[in-house]
Amino acid sequence: MALDDGVNAVFYVSIFTLICTSISLSIRYCYKSKCLEFNCCCFSLKRNVETEKEEDLKMPENIQINNI
Repeated sequence: MALDDGVNAVFYVSIFTLICTSISLSIRYCYKSKCLEFNCCCFSLKRNVETEKEEDLKMPENIQINNI
C-alpha cells in the first residue's frame, strides 16, 4: 500500500537522522572534552591537547561566536 510505504520512509529517515545526530554530538563532545586518552572497546586514542588549545586560541573570535 502506498500509505505504508510513506510511513516506513519517514520512520527510516527519522532513525537515520537520530543516529547521525548522536554520532556528530559525540564527536563534538570528544573534541571539546580535551581528554588526553580515550578508550572504548577496542578503540584507543591518545592526542596532544596542548596543540589543540593553541589552535583554539589562534582561531579568530568571530568564527568562535558563529559556531556556538
